[in-house]
Amino acid sequence: MGHRLGDRRVSAQFPKTLIWGLALSMLAALFAYSENFLSRRAFAAAGGGAGAMDQGCDRACLDGIVNQYLVALVAHDPSQLYLNKGWKATETGQAVRLGEGMWKSVDQIGIYQLHFADPDAAEAGILALTDEHGVPGVLALRLKMHSRKISEVESIVVRQDIPGQGGNLTTSTMFAVNPLTPIDRKWFILPDPLFPDGVAHAQRTPRDRMIAAADAYFDGIERSSSAGVPIDGSCIRRDNGVQTTNNPGVSLIDPAFPSFKVFGLDCAAQLDSRFYSVISKVRARRYPIVDDERGIVFAIVLFDHPGDKLTVEVPGVGAVAVAPTYRVPSSYLVAAVFKILSGKIVRIELLERVVPYGMPSGWN
Repeated sequence: MGHRLGDRRVSAQFPKTLIWGLALSMLAALFAYSENFLSRRAFAAAGGGAGAMDQGCDRACLDGIVNQYLVALVAHDPSQLYLNKGWKATETGQAVRLGEGMWKSVDQIGIYQLHFADPDAAEAGILALTDEHGVPGVLALRLKMHSRKISEVESIVVRQDIPGQGGNLTTSTMFAVNPLTPIDRKWFILPDPLFPDGVAHAQRTPRDRMIAAADAYFDGIERSSSAGVPIDGSCIRRDNGVQTTNNPGVSLIDPAFPSFKVFGLDCAAQLDSRFYSVISKVRARRYPIVDDERGIVFAIVLFDHPGDKLTVEVPGVGAVAVAPTYRVPSSYLVAAVFKILSGKIVRIELLERVVPYGMPSGWN
């Protein structure tokens, strides 16, 4: 007891292999400690040092904590994080312990990263490309801070379908129903340049009006009407990376009506087409992050599809058949990023993950 590894009395009493094993173990422990120390140094550089715990966390601080979370996630090591007492975490609506779930599987974070931060609410988030043992996906992450420590973690991951037995595509989300627009990593190269761009003061919108604009869009889905929804004529919407407005090249919904190309319509006309009447309710709406400098609202909602419609009556077209995806009950857990300029919606980026019908979000 108390002998140093260099002490000759130790080498006289223990085999050399044991001595080398102990030495290597100590080196490994030292390396792990130094890696953790460096990661915490990076956290402190972002403004999270212990001496500043009671100060506010600005944009650089918030973005730094998000980046550090991703570093810890890829390292499968939540001990690298500063967590507030009583923290809460969910993954796709289910309560999880940090270190479980995707903490065991995420190997890489891709180049595609869309940051947004809300210093007033002490919240920040990101959409980021992930890789889990070769399965690509996109992560929507929300972090809430208290005294520069993480108090809430909300993760939603949408994974790309992969070939299963017989070559058929099988969903890695454990649910039989696939979204109408499945994930493919080729659609996540770089974010739309409008999103990360700052907004000139003349085009900024007050916080409450930004939330109201996003909420009005969900009202428009429920009512199948663009009336009262502040949509700019240049609006573009993407679902799971696929451009689903102003894109006539996307597959037809019903071959019997070749002229009806719902994804070729603009954002307002799409609401008016009644195509989204298959969604009975947009519920559990939350708007936790409002990034007024970038004109971004980050929303998390649930779309309920009761599966009770076989056709949708499209004005001026007729009874258009509903896609098989919407013919059975399901809910979609949705992370939505809105870009708002001068009070109007110009971009909508949705990540949709199929969950059991009526499932709660884990936060309402």
